[in-house]
Amino acid sequence: AAHVMASAMRTFGLHGAQDAARRLEDLGESEQFEEAAPYYAELKAEIDVVVPAATALLQRSGAG
Repeated sequence: AAHVMASAMRTFGLHGAQDAARRLEDLGESEQFEEAAPYYAELKAEIDVVVPAATALLQRSGAG
């Protein structure tokens, strides 16, 4: 799932979120889950900005 998230973040130009998702993927593959919290927080913060902005854009365009 982190790989898909990294690709999606790249699509939106959110390079910090892309890096965080990629790091989460790496940590998951190496089972270093205890180090994931700061990267998850960074990714979530970016998503918390993008989702409302994308929703508002869709609503204004009549697609939402």
